[in-house]
Amino acid sequence: MISLVRPILLCLGLLAAASYAQTPYDHLKKSMDARDSTAVVLIQSQLPSLHAKDAVVMKVEYNGLGGWRRSVLQPLRLQGTSSMSDGKFMTMVIPGDKAVFRMPVMDTQSRARRIELVRQNFKAMRDGSTPIAGRTALRFTFFSRWRGIPGRRIALDTETHFMLRSEVPQPGKKLVRLLDTMNAEFFANPLPTLIDFGVPSGYKLQMQAARIRANSLQLARRHVNFDVVSPEKLPFGLEIESVEVISGGSKGVLAIRLTDGFNSVVVYQWAPTTQPTIVGGENRTAAGENERAKFLAAGDLEVTDLAKIVDAFVKAPGTKQD
Repeated sequence: MISLVRPILLCLGLLAAASYAQTPYDHLKKSMDARDSTAVVLIQSQLPSLHAKDAVVMKVEYNGLGGWRRSVLQPLRLQGTSSMSDGKFMTMVIPGDKAVFRMPVMDTQSRARRIELVRQNFKAMRDGSTPIAGRTALRFTFFSRWRGIPGRRIALDTETHFMLRSEVPQPGKKLVRLLDTMNAEFFANPLPTLIDFGVPSGYKLQMQAARIRANSLQLARRHVNFDVVSPEKLPFGLEIESVEVISGGSKGVLAIRLTDGFNSVVVYQWAPTTQPTIVGGENRTAAGENERAKFLAAGDLEVTDLAKIVDAFVKAPGTKQD
């Protein structure tokens, strides 16, 4: 018996040492990759934004092949609303309209770049382990290197690295739980038939073209008839993730998505002679303008910090049309 116990203990010790040798950033990267390779069905609650009042309870499914579906369970007014993707197309099902909207999936910032941003903007530490939904999760806390910017405390399933909880620690304030898992069922193999991407009976399929997405503000100027403003540097370690052309021409609007690796801010930019209807949802907002454009920033940061982001655009030079 002793001869068997020692090798087992040695093996467990080596596994634990290997896990400990990995940095919190390595674990975060594995959690991103796990969404493509893990077959799992979860019941989760999620806040739409840091300042939202009510969480949405969803059934979340991943088929282990890069496909996923999120179906709203609560609140009742949104029950049955769902979104899904097979990696190529995004589909939204709206029960109230008996409609299915389908559009191509747009490219997003690479995971390697996002991890690099987290490294640049956040200090990280291990924070023990915790039980979640019958699973054991490793916990890691990321503190922003910028004063006042929200950090994260995440909990990852020890076996799959799948993210089970995400929280925002706030010194002197109540911790905000952005994501929590109430139930989780993991499967050993991919499940190709787990998610049905078909159109429900009685629903009408409406295909939508993808929004124009540019890699930079300099490229986005080709699609609008105003002097696009492009800051040389953004505060808080933020970086432009993408630029979407919501509408073009003289009444064009750009949605400039910024991220520091965890937090997201959208800066809308449009010509000073127009006034489009822009809704910031439950996010906090800050506005500003100069002779070239108007701006509205919406995101999870404090209003004073959003105002600093807007100020970077207000004071930036324009990128005139060629």
